[in-house]
Amino acid sequence: MKLEIRHHGRVRNGQLIWDIPDLYRQQILELEGKDVTMVIKKRHSKPTQSQYGYYRGVILVVCYEAEMFSAMSNKDEIHDLYFAQKFLSYTTITEIGGKRVEVLQIRSLADLNKDETTAFIERVIGECNELGISIPPPELAYNKYYQK
Repeated sequence: MKLEIRHHGRVRNGQLIWDIPDLYRQQILELEGKDVTMVIKKRHSKPTQSQYGYYRGVILVVCYEAEMFSAMSNKDEIHDLYFAQKFLSYTTITEIGGKRVEVLQIRSLADLNKDETTAFIERVIGECNELGISIPPPELAYNKYYQK
């Protein structure tokens, strides 16, 4: 059985400062006498609700109302069939039946961190501008789409 203990914190002045130091100390005591491996990595910074709201509640809604995407049945199709494939896809080589085959993989928005989500939204807005679709900036979108 794989035991994995996660603690969150930050580094200040070269020292690890844990968010819940008492829990950390308790779990270290429980591992007394056992061999362990410690992996320290930068924490994934989740996208904000504002980023998701702006993308799903403004950008995709404006695109859905545009003639360019009139063949799509809903805004999720616009994301799945156009923006995700264009900006979140990559190919991998997989061996199937002894043959090497390229397989298209698409990252989920949930896998992106805050900075990657910002870059994705900027690329989507740029694509919309090239398609002649005007996306309102977040502060104007709030007034138009959320205060009805």
